[in-house]
Amino acid sequence: MVNILEWLKSAFSSKPTPTAREAYLAEQEQISEPWACFEVMNLGVEGDRIKVEFHWNAAFIEELHRLGFQAETEEDSVQLFFYASQMRPTEMSIGDEAVQSIEHPTLSQPQNVLRT
Repeated sequence: MVNILEWLKSAFSSKPTPTAREAYLAEQEQISEPWACFEVMNLGVEGDRIKVEFHWNAAFIEELHRLGFQAETEEDSVQLFFYASQMRPTEMSIGDEAVQSIEHPTLSQPQNVLRT
């Protein structure tokens, strides 16, 4: 009887397995070098507005503050950075070529690539 109760307890209290995306984001948030990325959501979904989601780690926020991008909240600091740096692709290309200009600060190499 005890085994059945323990099995029921574990079956209902276990956390769902994270998706590959969630696992990747959680891993990146723990690294010690500055890291940030943004995702475009709802692209191509008729009737929905395009949504941009930002992710970053504590080291990225520390680097923003060191560079003078300091606001009341982390979210505001990130928005200030993206707004002030005017980060946008300098060219659209096929392949894994970097699209961020030299004049703009880089986040980290894997996120500085436009993939098609």
